[in-house]
Amino acid sequence: MAFAAEYAELLQGDPDRFVFVRSPLRRAEQTAAKWEAVLRERFGLELDVVEDHGVIEIDHGSWHGFRVEDLEGEDAIQAAAYRGGDFWAKPADGESRVDLLRRCRAWLDKASGLYPDKIVVVFGHGTFQNGLETLLLPDYVPPDPAAIFSRTPGGSHLKRGFGHRLW
Repeated sequence: MAFAAEYAELLQGDPDRFVFVRSPLRRAEQTAAKWEAVLRERFGLELDVVEDHGVIEIDHGSWHGFRVEDLEGEDAIQAAAYRGGDFWAKPADGESRVDLLRRCRAWLDKASGLYPDKIVVVFGHGTFQNGLETLLLPDYVPPDPAAIFSRTPGGSHLKRGFGHRLW
């Protein structure tokens, strides 16, 4: 909960500067609830966390719940390409990484209009964050989308369960 410690003073002094949003998926709801509890217990802060369908994880459609080895035909070919880093590969009823990047761009545009001059804290998912990072990091360093979206253990700098500051 390094974020809580780092931003506690600002949160307490200017809580209206923050906006908290979360994915509608259960795991994001659970993460947000843990943060709410810590901030309430340690600092007496109450959060208003808004559910935002725009920050939901990449839509793997009919692949959801299956391993690449479990799929057949075009699904198996596309899923293997996706796992191999292909940005265009996707199920017929889901999103590719390119589709996700478009959704991330649309969400950033919407959030910029809804939350000007706010610090937006997102309780979301790794692949959505990968998309945001790919779009936002060019302001600071040249992005390497293949590395950012890496499925190789240890291939990405992202760590599950830790906050990541994007801008």
